[in-house]
Amino acid sequence: MKLSNRAAAGWAIAVFVVIGLVLLLIGVLEGSDTGSQQKPPVNRSLGSVR
Repeated sequence: MKLSNRAAAGWAIAVFVVIGLVLLLIGVLEGSDTGSQQKPPVNRSLGSVR
């Protein structure tokens, strides 16, 4: 199975766009719902205090 250059470029762009949208959606959901961006610094500070 050999894809032409246009087909390969089309698939690469499609995959890149889909992955980008999924990562953006996950980032928005985590940032708004759970505030996960604030958790890592707290965990690191607690770990360093111990």
